[in-house]
Amino acid sequence: MGVKILNHDKTLVTHGRMRFSTGVRLHYYTAGSGPALMLQHGVPKTSYSWRKVLPYITCKLSAVVADTRGFGDSTHPDDGYDMATTADDLAELMT
Repeated sequence: MGVKILNHDKTLVTHGRMRFSTGVRLHYYTAGSGPALMLQHGVPKTSYSWRKVLPYITCKLSAVVADTRGFGDSTHPDDGYDMATTADDLAELMT
């Protein structure tokens, strides 16, 4: 079993997976309440890198943390790793 990721009140975050029209599936998790804030990891990190920050921001904000395509528990397609496609993926996740 992996490490548990907690929000500000020590409850577990909610994990999800979303499949887009392109066939790509992104893993993400959400925590907190309030206005939404998307946290995006860098390369070669994953959404897990935000685990220690979440307790500090989820008391006032809703955090949405995704593994971008090709990283973590998201699918690893052969193409689509340019910034425009990544931005489209994350925009679709937030709608």
